[in-house]
Amino acid sequence: GINAEYMGIQSVQVNIEMASSVQGQTKTQLFISGLHEDVDEEIINRHFEGIDKTIKVNSVNVVRDYQTFKPKGFGFIELNSHEDGEKALKSVNYTELKGREINLSWYRTGGVRDKISQNIFVKGLPAETNSKDLNTFFSTFGTIFRCGARYTSAGKCKGFGYVAFESKESAEKAIAEGNGKEFKGRKIEVTEFKPREQRNTSLMTGNNLIVKNIPKAFTNEDLKSLFAGIGEIASAVVIKETTDSKENKGFGFVCFKKAEDAKTAEEKLKNALVGGLTLYITKALPKMEHKKKLREERKKVFKDCNLYVKELPNGANDELMKKAFEEFGKVISARVMMDKKQDLTTGKTEYVSKGFGFVCFSNKEEAKKALDAARTKDVMGTKLYVAIAESKEERRARLSQSFMPFPGPFPMPMYGMPPPMYPPPFHGARRPRPEGRGRREQRPRGPDGMYPMWSMGPMMPPPDQYGIIPGSMPPYMVPPTLPSQNEQTPMQLPNDKDQLGEFLYSLVEKKNPTNAAKITGMLLEMEVEQIQNIIRDPSQLDKWISEALKVLKLQTSQEEQQQYLSLIHI
Repeated sequence: GINAEYMGIQSVQVNIEMASSVQGQTKTQLFISGLHEDVDEEIINRHFEGIDKTIKVNSVNVVRDYQTFKPKGFGFIELNSHEDGEKALKSVNYTELKGREINLSWYRTGGVRDKISQNIFVKGLPAETNSKDLNTFFSTFGTIFRCGARYTSAGKCKGFGYVAFESKESAEKAIAEGNGKEFKGRKIEVTEFKPREQRNTSLMTGNNLIVKNIPKAFTNEDLKSLFAGIGEIASAVVIKETTDSKENKGFGFVCFKKAEDAKTAEEKLKNALVGGLTLYITKALPKMEHKKKLREERKKVFKDCNLYVKELPNGANDELMKKAFEEFGKVISARVMMDKKQDLTTGKTEYVSKGFGFVCFSNKEEAKKALDAARTKDVMGTKLYVAIAESKEERRARLSQSFMPFPGPFPMPMYGMPPPMYPPPFHGARRPRPEGRGRREQRPRGPDGMYPMWSMGPMMPPPDQYGIIPGSMPPYMVPPTLPSQNEQTPMQLPNDKDQLGEFLYSLVEKKNPTNAAKITGMLLEMEVEQIQNIIRDPSQLDKWISEALKVLKLQTSQEEQQQYLSLIHI
């Protein structure tokens, strides 16, 4: 059937019923976060049952990384009724699971951006603060929809957290009355929450520097004094494991009020020796931009080193695939993509291979060696399909170009004239000229300067309804003609997927021009015989186009959920 992975869809994140839930049903669903990386669906089910057996849990979906398949620390829970949700929020919320405090809230779709004004940001929290403490403190200002403190890997509060109220008025009251108030012996700062794109303005203007390799005993004052005299400093902060730690992590940030001063500081103190350590100073980037830069650098380093492997045998896993490809060179990583199967009766989850994966070698030569070897010999005891891996963007661009319709109508030839020849599309190196082929001989002209009819070749039949003279085009460029009801023999179609793609695209484009390239690419993941049957049978084509559109719709729904997650920031 349709391969959802073609579109990069993380099908394990949320089932279709949850993704397509309608208004009125969302109250039976909870969003859960703060999960330990080892927590899966079965553990969450047992945790709920151990606290309150009367809570009826229908399904649990833990969101996983698309490539590593490791849990991301949050997920969705579908409950039997709204009452079950209320009980879970009272008894299960803020409880500890595998050493982590879990956080529950109603899962709501739509209108998330309109509620940004109902969120506040709290900083200056003590290391022993937890989300329940935060909830208790701020509930005096109004009804809380969701709140949570941020924790380190050691389970200590990072010193800040978020609170989302049910109304804008409650948020404004919390800022007005809560800012500067004492919380567990410390004064806290309460401000309006700002979306990610509105934060870190100093980072975007080049005012902020990251200083690495500083002495572990360095304090904020030490870092500030190091840069004193260069320009006015807005802030200087060393990064600690927890707010109560005496030692730092070996780096910190210095923010100048002027970008020119930051540039001067970078040039003046670059590679300076402090406490026997050589400083590394550079412009600080926002977290997402930094991650993007690292991805791009990794992409350049490992370009053409990463292989896409398909048709893996049953039981394949990372270790087996790595061992099989190590004979061709040093394997940096090997990943078999897995699918999750959950038994609804027992709640047990098992992972099975999807039949494909990726192998990354240390250099291009080793990857090419493995690619060439896979064409001539069995790997992992079977014949594998191996190709250079492409990113989603690269593949979509290639498929869009491959399945573009022939540009413009064919010109109408005159009777008696040689038909125009349209060479088949060709990709790759230029074809060599056959031996003996030279310049074409000039045809003799008559006394009046015109070509005689005998030199123009035989008379051609008139063009058909498309303006094409029969026999003038290569077979795979002739538009497919579906057999009539009286015909018993099936239409003859090529066995090559590239040629079938030309047929398929022209048919899909008539029914759905907007998504023609995407749908065609998805359908070409099928076997050749199945593709031929789809081309021959219009009802089958309609059915598979409908299935492909469902997959695309699911992708859109999941993108909306990711947008939801990026906005709540908890």
